[in-house]
Amino acid sequence: MRRTIAHGAAPALLVLAAASVAAAATPTDPYRITPTRACLTRHGAHLKPRSDKQLEPNQLEWVLPHSGTGTKARTIVMRFLGNPTKAAEYQRITQHTFSVEGFSDAWIQRHLTRRKNVVIEKDNVSYGLTKRELATIGGCLRR
Repeated sequence: MRRTIAHGAAPALLVLAAASVAAAATPTDPYRITPTRACLTRHGAHLKPRSDKQLEPNQLEWVLPHSGTGTKARTIVMRFLGNPTKAAEYQRITQHTFSVEGFSDAWIQRHLTRRKNVVIEKDNVSYGLTKRELATIGGCLRR
């Protein structure tokens, strides 16, 4: 009986060992706002100043050029949450809110995305996030 337990425990130990190696290789550090802000600024993104009272402490707003006279400034909002789970929850809540407001699933998909612990949202109703904007943000997300 003792031999069977020891024999059965060996595969379990191998699985645990493999899982711990995989867990150690998985990056758990969340993206941080300060180095991301610096990178976006170096790439010419016009960001709202940190002193802006409308900004939450975990938020960056990339102000895009106006598309014409009298139009409201368009922005890309980046919210940095504590971890990917919190970001996924925030994304689900935001998707639900957009859906309740009558936006289609396709519209939501073009205007809202997540990269690990960061939720990215474009506030312009007409145009979604472009590949270039997403590439700039993706290239600037820093730990």
